[in-house]
Amino acid sequence: MGKFQGLVRKDFLLLRGAFFTWMIILFILFMMGVALANYNDSMPLLLGVIAFIYFTHVVLLPGFLYILLREEEKSQYWLHSTSSSITLLLSKLLVSLIYFLVSLFIIDVIALVHMKFFSIQYLDIPGNVIPYREGFFLNGTLIFAGIYFSCWCLFLWTVYHSLTQFPWMKKMRWFIILSGYILFQYVVEKINQLDVVQNLLHYWVIDVKMDYNIGFTRGTNYLEGRLEIPMIDLFISIGFIVLLFYLASKLLDRKVEV
Repeated sequence: MGKFQGLVRKDFLLLRGAFFTWMIILFILFMMGVALANYNDSMPLLLGVIAFIYFTHVVLLPGFLYILLREEEKSQYWLHSTSSSITLLLSKLLVSLIYFLVSLFIIDVIALVHMKFFSIQYLDIPGNVIPYREGFFLNGTLIFAGIYFSCWCLFLWTVYHSLTQFPWMKKMRWFIILSGYILFQYVVEKINQLDVVQNLLHYWVIDVKMDYNIGFTRGTNYLEGRLEIPMIDLFISIGFIVLLFYLASKLLDRKVEV
């Protein structure tokens, strides 16, 4: 536990500068949204900027993780570490996730304040109640997507550096990895289009009723009040995330030079 705490502390310090840089960017984006809304005398326009900031969080978590991985490339610490590869990778994923959650919490607070005092009348919500449940699902989706792409980042990064063992591949690593990723996604997409697979994935679906429809004016709806969660697909995705993390740790166990 002591070694893990040391790794976490080190990664917190390594990522601190990038996090504060992101906070500055977030503040600038928000103030640009405020200026745009004031210029057009339409505070609901700020909701669009807030939504954009929300969805940048899909790449924020893997972005934080990649920054930590790049720092390890410079220090070559993993070549001499006695900690397990799972511990090393878990530390980086945990620290990136914590900074990510802090950022998400900040934008949650901004969104709640804005909706409560400025834009609630522009959302078609019965009783003008803040949609906390829908916000919970939005946050959960962003967290899940961030972890999913982060584990892809870990796996592809370890594959990239593992290919250094083959000199003839060294100059083609990005091409090989990109081609492999595209091919994998293509095969998965084709498999998902099969009727038998679709029937399996939608065999167990949880329907969540949404309490409102989104619009900048009443009667202008952009989101229907229903959400489907295919549970089998969700469990398969979770298993795939664990598999990616495990494969990345096994590749790192080989102590390839990064």
